[in-house]
Amino acid sequence: MIRCSNYKSVETGWTLLDLLVCMVGVLPGLWVSSFFHGVWLAVVLPVLSLVFGVGFWCFLFLWLLPLIERHRKARHNPDDDSRRSDS
Repeated sequence: MIRCSNYKSVETGWTLLDLLVCMVGVLPGLWVSSFFHGVWLAVVLPVLSLVFGVGFWCFLFLWLLPLIERHRKARHNPDDDSRRSDS
């Protein structure tokens, strides 16, 4: 009998993209939270870091990458009939 416990082992860790999203979220969060002091600093920094990180993730994956993909497909498909004006 072959055991398959090692077959489905999962490696976990942070990718470079995960680290980039966290840094992009934390840096503006640090800057904006520098205007707050005391208890508000402890509240505002994690909230703004999350907001900026999620905002960057949405910008990257929901807007920028689909835009690049559409441009790439449009460039590789010059025989599109909707662009041709045969009048």
